[in-house]
Amino acid sequence: SSGGATALVTSDLGPSTLGSAVRSDSVPRLQALRDLGTLLGRMHEAPVSTSAPRRPVIEAVASLSRRCPSDVLDRLAPALAIITDTPDEASAVWCHGDPHLDNVVLSGTRQTRHLVDFTDAAPGRREADVAHALVMTDAHSQWDRHALLGAYPHVVNDTHLAAWSAVLTVSCWTHASPGSNRTTWSHRLTELSRRTPHLFRPHSGHSHAPHARRRAR
Repeated sequence: SSGGATALVTSDLGPSTLGSAVRSDSVPRLQALRDLGTLLGRMHEAPVSTSAPRRPVIEAVASLSRRCPSDVLDRLAPALAIITDTPDEASAVWCHGDPHLDNVVLSGTRQTRHLVDFTDAAPGRREADVAHALVMTDAHSQWDRHALLGAYPHVVNDTHLAAWSAVLTVSCWTHASPGSNRTTWSHRLTELSRRTPHLFRPHSGHSHAPHARRRAR
C-alpha cells in the first residue's frame, strides 16, 4: 500500500485433517501416506534463495545432546556420523520441519489436501524432512514406506534417510512425556534399533534406552 504496510490474507480451512480422516476410517492409511509424500515432494520443489538462512545440522545435534542421556547419544554415534558428514549447503530444499498427517488439512467438497503449520520451515536436507514424515507417521513397514516414498517424486539417499530416521526417533523418545507417550517411543526406538543395528553402537552396561527383547511366543 502507499503507507508501506503489508497484509497477510488467510482463510479458515476447517478442522478436518488427514490424521483425523485416517482415525475415522474415511481415508485409508496408505492413501494418506501417499498424499503426504506428494505434498512434501511439491514443497521440496520450491526454489531456495542463496540468502535464505539454513538450519545447520550441528544445531540439531547440539539441541539433542542437551536433553538426551549421554549413553543413548553414544549409542547413536554411527547415525550421527552419517548426517554430519555432508556439508549443510549440499542440495538444500525448503523443508516443512514437522510433516505428519495432522498437519494436512482437508478442505472443500473435494477434500483438497493442504499442508499447514510452517513454524519450523527452513532450507535443509530433503532426507531429514522425509525421515521426519516416516517417523511421525510410524511408516516403517514395507507397505507404509512404499506408499509414502513411492509418492515422493525425488531421489533420496537411503543411507542418509535411515540415519535421519534413527536420530529423529531418538529425539522424539527424548522429548516424550513420561507415561504412555514415552512407552510408545521406547517401543519404536527398540524396533528401529533391531531393524537397523548398524546405526547404533552395541549396548555396554546399563542404558536408559530401550533395547530389543524377544517377543513372547
